[in-house]
Amino acid sequence: MYKKLLLLFAVLSFSIASAFTVNGVNYNITSATTVEVGNNAGYNGALILPSTVSDGGTTYAVTSIVSSAFNSCLNLTSVVIPNSITAIGSYTFYSCIALTAVTIPNSVLSIGDNAFANCSILPSVILPNALTSIGAFAFAYCPLLS
Repeated sequence: MYKKLLLLFAVLSFSIASAFTVNGVNYNITSATTVEVGNNAGYNGALILPSTVSDGGTTYAVTSIVSSAFNSCLNLTSVVIPNSITAIGSYTFYSCIALTAVTIPNSVLSIGDNAFANCSILPSVILPNALTSIGAFAFAYCPLLS
């Protein structure tokens, strides 16, 4: 009986503490050791995502960025993505019209649909060698990309 109660408490604790914020960036817990970058509508300035974050004494690896995480962040100017991230979701940086620099590491395997679409002043992007999937219109309406 004690083990069942302990297990129930652990499950409830995990579901209650499923998201947290570090340095103004929201994270969603995806497992006991990993998180994804969550919704961050309205983020401003330069963004440097860490490869790990800590909350409540637990350190998590940052492994992905959810769909629409920074969608329409009109004052997001640059993004550095760490080597721990393997997936960038759909519409993640859609319409980030002030975005002028993006660093995508070789760890990224997939970029979702419209992930960087309508980033109208983004001048260049170097795609990782390990990339296996680029979604539809991932870089649509980025007139400075050649």
